[in-house]
Amino acid sequence: MFSIDRPEQLSHETAATLDENAARNWDLFYQRHADQFFKDRHYLDKEMPELLTAATILEVGCGPGNTVFPLLEMTPPSTRVWCCDFS
Repeated sequence: MFSIDRPEQLSHETAATLDENAARNWDLFYQRHADQFFKDRHYLDKEMPELLTAATILEVGCGPGNTVFPLLEMTPPSTRVWCCDFS
C-alpha cells in the first residue's frame, strides 16, 4: 500500500529490468488479453460528436487502434488523423 504523500518507488534494478523487458511485457499483455480487453469504440459519435466535424484529430496513447479505426470509419476522408503510442 502507498500514500499519496509518499508514494513507493521502484528500485533502480527493478525499473531497469522493466525497461529492458518492456517490449516483451507488452507482447505478453496483448497475447493474454487479445479480444477481452481492447474493444473498438463505436460509440464515439454519441460521446464526442465534435470529432465527426474536426479537420484534424490527434490521438495520444492509441494502443492497437480501437479508437482510431472507428473514427476513420465515421469521419470524412478529408479528416487528418494522427496517432501515437509508446508501446
